[in-house]
Amino acid sequence: MRAALAAARAGGLPVVLATARPVRVVRPLAADLGLGGHAICLGGAQRFDLDADALVGEDRLDHATATAVLGALRAAHPDVLVVAE
Repeated sequence: MRAALAAARAGGLPVVLATARPVRVVRPLAADLGLGGHAICLGGAQRFDLDADALVGEDRLDHATATAVLGALRAAHPDVLVVAE
């Protein structure tokens, strides 16, 4: 993978990390891979500038929407387990 990333960068291709993981997980991964630029985190809910170490965009569910979704999910599947970051 490192060789493929290096070849892509050497060829002038932008490399953007995109993951469902949060920024706190992406920072050390990007550093280990020697990547900068932008990362797409939390399935697109956060956009992060790795070089500036700054959040540049965020789209979160508001409390009312999240509560309604969780209520409907629990009503349909009472044994469901939910984890949020």
